[in-house]
Amino acid sequence: MRVSKWGNSLAVRLPTAVVDALDLKEGDQIEIRQTPASSASRICF
Repeated sequence: MRVSKWGNSLAVRLPTAVVDALDLKEGDQIEIRQTPASSASRICF
């Protein structure tokens, strides 16, 4: 997944497989956290 510019904001586009596996719908809220053990951020649902 990559962070992309969307208007004046940034967006993360989720692959269809992730959306389907998590049964995500437009308008659902998610939380993004950075874990101290990793330099990469993780998305927590």
